[in-house]
Parts: sequence; C-alpha cells; structure tokens
Amino acid sequence: MDPGDGTTAEFRVESPDRPGLLHDLARAVSVAGWELEQVRVATLGPRALDAFRVTRDGRAPETGEESDRLVAALREAAIRGIDERLL
Repeated sequence: MDPGDGTTAEFRVESPDRPGLLHDLARAVSVAGWELEQVRVATLGPRALDAFRVTRDGRAPETGEESDRLVAALREAAIRGIDERLL
C-alpha cells in the first residue's frame, strides 16, 4: 500500500493474468466499501500488474485493519480466479 496524500491510497496487485481479472479486482474494492479513484493496468507476458487508487468519504484506508481487509479482498479475488481455472 502506498499511503498517497491522505485522501487516497494505492494498492498494487501482481498476479497471473486471466480473463476477468480486472473486473474481479475492481469488484472486490467496491464490495469492501471503497471507491476507485484511479486504476492503472499493465500486462507483462502472462503477468498482470494493476494499481488501484482508492478512497471513501474523502479519505484513504487507515494503515492496519482497514487496509488489511482490502488487501485480503484483493488477494482473494486474484486467487479465486486462479483456483477456478485449475479445476
């Protein structure tokens, strides 16, 4: 997490690329109650490198439990798609 300017924070995700990954990650942010301020997307071969700048009510997630929950939601969204493809 990059703490940003106090109104937003950036979370970066690196994972294997797959169809629907960006959608699943953006949905995880939304379901966790945060708004996307900015999204940067890059694909390097089979890897996706995505960055999400998030906010809620004009503030960034606090370090600790708030940001930990968002990281867990992003991780679950990325892993869930990988697991489904292996079944």
